[in-house]
Amino acid sequence: IKTARQHLKEANFQSAMQTLEKISLPANARPELKQDLEFYTAFTKAQMALAGQGEIREAGSQMAAFVKNNPGNYHWLHANEVVGDLLVAAGAFDRAVEYYATVGKAPWPDYKMRAGVAMGRALLAQDKIAEAEKQFDAVLAIRAEGEMADAQRLAARLGKARCLAANKKTEEAIKDIESIIERANAEQTDLMAQAYTALGNAYSAAGKTKEAIFAFLHVDLLYYMNGDAHAEALANLVVLWKKDNKPERAQRALQTLESRYRNSPWLKKATG
Repeated sequence: IKTARQHLKEANFQSAMQTLEKISLPANARPELKQDLEFYTAFTKAQMALAGQGEIREAGSQMAAFVKNNPGNYHWLHANEVVGDLLVAAGAFDRAVEYYATVGKAPWPDYKMRAGVAMGRALLAQDKIAEAEKQFDAVLAIRAEGEMADAQRLAARLGKARCLAANKKTEEAIKDIESIIERANAEQTDLMAQAYTALGNAYSAAGKTKEAIFAFLHVDLLYYMNGDAHAEALANLVVLWKKDNKPERAQRALQTLESRYRNSPWLKKATG
């Protein structure tokens, strides 16, 4: 399980799954160990599905079963968040909010912040910009210290910047996102992937094709471990390379998208 966790940290989902599948626990294994194996198996399938490498429905059913059967487990809150992420990916936003709300009821401020950021992103995915901005503002109002709280604070600021871009305030959005990138820890790969994706979208909305390409290339070359952000970046690069009169590069981006993220909705958007 420790080896599988390391593979997950490296976003090497196939190796993580292969490692987990080799584990055969004895009948008298402690319940906590069985729950660990169950969680990490469901979590790995969820990450593969979110990256377009598996079925969202199957992964969601398995993680939802873990949530239902293990309410006292220390992975329980994280499992609720993952079910919410899978439901957002499936377009079931109302049900996703229910799981995020469960995370938000935790007594710890950093979990409340995570839930608020997740709900804000779900609202953004529905183009409910004003409601999303309220969620991000609520996160920023929470007083909490520590690395996780700082990361969620930056994620909320990034969410607000995305709201600005959605409201056609692209220059202000670009300025805010660049400020977030400067302050973020480069090792926070998920946050950096989301930040450069947001920056690429803001530049694209402002009609700055070359700058948008450069932002999305950061995700493609440096932060590809975040499968959803990588798929979004590749889909945008397919379009932007064509605009920049480089069809061969657009084709290469499309081939990567097709080979790595065959089930991703971003593939449909790139080819549709």
